[in-house]
Amino acid sequence: MDYGEGTDSELIGLLNKHKEAGEYTEALEYAERLLMRDKRSADYWFIKGELLYELANMNSGGEHVLEALRCLERSYALDKTKQDVLIVKGFCLMLDGKFQDSVPVFEEADSLDQKNPEPSFALSMAYVFLNDETSATFHLNRAVKKDGERTLFFCQRFFDEVIASNSRISQSLKMEIAEAMGEMRRTVRPAALQGKSPGFSDFLLSEGKN
Repeated sequence: MDYGEGTDSELIGLLNKHKEAGEYTEALEYAERLLMRDKRSADYWFIKGELLYELANMNSGGEHVLEALRCLERSYALDKTKQDVLIVKGFCLMLDGKFQDSVPVFEEADSLDQKNPEPSFALSMAYVFLNDETSATFHLNRAVKKDGERTLFFCQRFFDEVIASNSRISQSLKMEIAEAMGEMRRTVRPAALQGKSPGFSDFLLSEGKN
């Protein structure tokens, strides 16, 4: 197929079909074509960076992490209002084991939109991997105050698939998060217990599962 055919919107549509099917390598070819058309597009650099992050996550890190970071940094340099770029960049750093380096990235993301719970939740998870119970709890509580339903969804998924089985995270911190989740379940609407929250990247870290 000639990936250069079609309008930008059509290419993005095809890219998203592959992305939704988990076919990130195929989707990446469309991202490359979009960038060939416009290298000054912050959105296109973000699309490529996010796809590379997904590939890195599938492969527990590796070469795609650094390339993803370069794309995300290029995107943010072109448009410093893009909160999603910083959130994915932070998770790229976490995937690469650079938990401390992810903290200022998530803090900057939080400064762009303090109503969004995602950066606060991301900060909490970075501190979980740093075994900093005080900071992890503080930022988790901030996320809950912003949007308890979305935070509960993020927390349940992250806890079940990453934290619970991770031997590097202290048992006391795991218990603290489990207690916080229990409190959230008592106070948020049942709708938060199922489905995927819109707009948040699939942030689960394969590296963190070990």
